Amino acid sequence: MELKDKLSVMVMTHIINVTTEPYLNNEMIITTIRTSHDRMKLQGVTYYIYIDSFFKENYPEYYDIYKQNLLERFDEELSDINIVIVPDATSTQKGNWIHMINNCNTPYFMFLEHDWEFIKDIPTDTILSEMDKHENFSYIRFSRWPAGHGQELRWDKSNGAIYEKELAIGSDVNLPLTKVGLYSGNPHIVKTKKCKDFYLPVIMNHFPYIGDRNTYLEKEFLGIIVRDIQSQGQLKSHETWGTFLYGSLPEFEPVITHLGDWCRKS
Repeated sequence: MELKDKLSVMVMTHIINVTTEPYLNNEMIITTIRTSHDRMKLQGVTYYIYIDSFFKENYPEYYDIYKQNLLERFDEELSDINIVIVPDATSTQKGNWIHMINNCNTPYFMFLEHDWEFIKDIPTDTILSEMDKHENFSYIRFSRWPAGHGQELRWDKSNGAIYEKELAIGSDVNLPLTKVGLYSGNPHIVKTKKCKDFYLPVIMNHFPYIGDRNTYLEKEFLGIIVRDIQSQGQLKSHETWGTFLYGSLPEFEPVITHLGDWCRKS
């Protein structure tokens, strides 16, 4: 199976500071798409762009300019990449995530917000091959922190989750992996079926409301997974959630960098 038939990419974007000085010519999303495509060797893979519909509903004049600017930049700078703007995007991260899950026609998809740069090569074919072989390898995220950095630990070890080197999966193909407990919204690849069968039903059971624009998946998943760890133990919880990080302890370097610390919706 060709890579384009195995993986899709979801990219979420929005107009920045719309009530003051709207940022209508997004440079970050161009960097996000280009570097992920080149560093991960995603030739032929389709990128699905979700533009926050809040702006279409409340600031249509800005939305139309923003969309047209994107189309022009895509045509000028990313013409070698398959890009589709999703016509029925919602105004929430959660709603768009659900839409992607329900409409994805590949066994895997990558979740991306519009403000990341990939700074190291990533062996996508090897990752997907290992995910094919191992049922409990369901999710892999890419880190912007070096091993041992406090921010990375905040997501996992400090919440009682697993944070240790994976010794079995990937060892025969030199794929460095670390077991992590939590589901982060940082760039990651996930199994579509796992989302349909488990991640989505679990989160909707605990947090069924979709309309809050300030809700982030990782915050809702945090409480659910920590409770699982407390009730089932680290190993059992990890087998259930199947979450890994690309890179192996005791040392690994970041493979992405965040471009959007200044980026806030208004």
